[in-house]
Amino acid sequence: MTQRVRGAAAIGLMLALLGGCFAPAHLPPEDRTARDLPTPTLLPLSQVIAGMQAQADRPHPEPGLEARAAALNARAARLRAMRFDADDRAAMEAMQARHR
Repeated sequence: MTQRVRGAAAIGLMLALLGGCFAPAHLPPEDRTARDLPTPTLLPLSQVIAGMQAQADRPHPEPGLEARAAALNARAARLRAMRFDADDRAAMEAMQARHR
């Protein structure tokens, strides 16, 4: 039985060491201002579901919203279809680089 305990301890140690090898290096550095944000209020699931049902029963907030979305999609399609010369493309890429 002691050999079984030693084997389980060895496996546990190996798993702990292996878990330490996979540190989340891809995460961005911690934002210090995020510490000062208020903690969100936790709600019971029944209250969340009741709120969702109340929103579903409400009429649409803006009747022209679908038409506006369709117009914006049409405008985006027209912009995607435009061809730019090298100078225009370089200017747009420089503008994008400034705003990153």
